[in-house]
Amino acid sequence: MNARIAVGGRELHIDVSRPVMLALALDFAGPQPRHFGAPRARSQPFEAAGFEGSVERGASCNCELITLIPHCNGTHTECVGHLTREPLDAWRVVPAGFLPALLLSVSAEAPGAAGEGSEPAPRPNDRLITRRALERGWPASAPFEAQALLIRTLPNAADKRARDYGAATPPYLSQEAARLLVGRGILHLIVDVPSIDLGGDAVPSRPLLYRLMTPAS
Repeated sequence: MNARIAVGGRELHIDVSRPVMLALALDFAGPQPRHFGAPRARSQPFEAAGFEGSVERGASCNCELITLIPHCNGTHTECVGHLTREPLDAWRVVPAGFLPALLLSVSAEAPGAAGEGSEPAPRPNDRLITRRALERGWPASAPFEAQALLIRTLPNAADKRARDYGAATPPYLSQEAARLLVGRGILHLIVDVPSIDLGGDAVPSRPLLYRLMTPAS
């Protein structure tokens, strides 16, 4: 199924029958990605008086009880509600409809390589997704102005599908990189790392990057 859409004054042709899945499938019975020391996501038959929700065990239907922590057990979308006292669901603020998106593949850099930083300051062995790396990968010309950005960190190894990110600190954005994205009109950011800032950091640093990346509601 083909469609024509107008983006930024230009007409683009897309094949809506061939979408690309960006999320990682969460295999409850196999290896899983895991962040921040969280337990595995689990799925088990629901049990009640006289009923066990498993056809394999003789029930009339399968009925699963699923236990997971979306922030820690797989790919997910966050919004400012991740930080506020007031509940706020991501679907209420996420941009609706199609978004012109750009995919950049970047290599994280050592903290001192580009003269960029974070708050708190990066540790010697940390790796930063820098403004310099993003600018290097940003195409000089594109058929539209991107409103969403996908950052793929290199090397793009297959073990990302089941990586335990508690073993080492994953790359995160420098403050200069976050300001670049805001300056270029990015409304929705998709990354393949657990957090856009230093995992397990002091609380004051998170609001800064999230204020930069989250449109006012």
